[in-house]
Amino acid sequence: MTRPLLRNLLLMVLSLMATRAFAESAPPSGEPFELVRNLQSVQDGIANGDAAAHGSHLALIRQIGEKFLAADPGVWSNPQNGQAVVIYLLSGGAPQIVRKLPRDKINVDKALFDGALAYVEGRQDEARDLFKDVKPRTIPSGMGGQVALVQGALFARSEASLAIERLDDARLLLPGTLVEEAALRREILLVGQAEDFDKFEFLTLAYIRHYRNSVYA
Repeated sequence: MTRPLLRNLLLMVLSLMATRAFAESAPPSGEPFELVRNLQSVQDGIANGDAAAHGSHLALIRQIGEKFLAADPGVWSNPQNGQAVVIYLLSGGAPQIVRKLPRDKINVDKALFDGALAYVEGRQDEARDLFKDVKPRTIPSGMGGQVALVQGALFARSEASLAIERLDDARLLLPGTLVEEAALRREILLVGQAEDFDKFEFLTLAYIRHYRNSVYA
């Protein structure tokens, strides 16, 4: 191979490597629901033991919040983007960002929006009231799994059987994700306290089998 050809080939490879590195490090772009989908993918990496994902996901949440604020108000009429706001909140998003969005244009159920906001702002009694009658399996699974996980946390002390039921829903709706990983951790404690040892053993083995490398394990 001649030197000029070798040099050109090397430059092409280096250019491709630089393009890939930029794509992997660049802030996410796209519709709000696409941004949140990217966030969920990073968080699922955490469940699989990706330490780099764990270290970068807070910065990603911040970037997504900035893009939410910069988005054209018209995008929020898309139900997928409305659902993305709820998922963003329940995935660690900043409530102060969401409060700056045009609420009258966000196409999502009021109880889900207000319940998610109440939960992340620490208004637990209000969140319980708003989420009490929500059936996670009747809403889109991406949002339903997140809501079910939160219900499991909200009702763990007052209605343990309902909390266990909702954590089962979370695992069913979002298998292989950080939501399932968190649901398993919480449910293992609840069924142990309820002395349901068969289910305790089943869930513990499921956690070890699928999430033994989780950052939270």
